[in-house]
Amino acid sequence: MKTVRVESRRFTATFRSDGIIREAEKPLTFMIGWPDDKVRAVIKKNKWRAIVTAGADVEDVRRLEPEPERRKDADYQPMVFRCEVCGKEACFGYGVALLKDRIGTWYCRAHKPGAAGADRHE
Repeated sequence: MKTVRVESRRFTATFRSDGIIREAEKPLTFMIGWPDDKVRAVIKKNKWRAIVTAGADVEDVRRLEPEPERRKDADYQPMVFRCEVCGKEACFGYGVALLKDRIGTWYCRAHKPGAAGADRHE
């Protein structure tokens, strides 16, 4: 029988399993009777941290822990678009097709075409 401690932002609880969940603390009591693979999927999906003890091998721990986040290249720089009118950072792009190397024209919220006060220059 192995004991698993599960940690999330909202709770810390433990459950015991021998391939099927036999005992669980709140809020994990809904898992009682579930097979380990189903529990692993829930833990992974919710990105909870799981620590396995009492007879568990290293592989059990690895399968329960969430995958590490992908890291971006060291020279990665996000694309920042500027408003055509005022030069502030823009989030509304028109005529954009980045996969075809068309950057289009970008506007901030205040200057977005069709927005109230869009003809206003700052």
